[in-house]
Amino acid sequence: MRRRFADTVAQTEGDLAPLILCLNAAGIANANRNEEMEEDQYQALMDINMKGISLTCRAQGRAMEWGGRGIRVNRISPGYTATPMKTRPEMVHQTREFESQTPMQRMASIDEMVGPAVFLLYASSFVTGVDLLVDGGFCCW
Repeated sequence: MRRRFADTVAQTEGDLAPLILCLNAAGIANANRNEEMEEDQYQALMDINMKGISLTCRAQGRAMEWGGRGIRVNRISPGYTATPMKTRPEMVHQTREFESQTPMQRMASIDEMVGPAVFLLYASSFVTGVDLLVDGGFCCW
């Protein structure tokens, strides 16, 4: 699998240009309570949300090199966001619960992640190692 990520980075650089910035946005959710989640569901969650991002970052880092050479690494931690995965008709009750758990009483739109991403990618030249919460106040509660 590690080779596949490196191959993808190499193909991207060959097709476009050397990497100068990367934005990784992958994740799935599972509405099951932890004690009710099947092991294969948990494994899929970890493979996509943790392992996939980690392997992608490694491949990108190898292509660009790291911090001592000017590579900054930051993260956005979004709250509940109205993605197609979370706005399916069968999710309506879960969506209401998400909204009620957020101080702003709604989920973020996908577009509301653009500003924080632009800030971290372009307007924050002395920012690295930051986890930017974009969660409508969820972590305040």
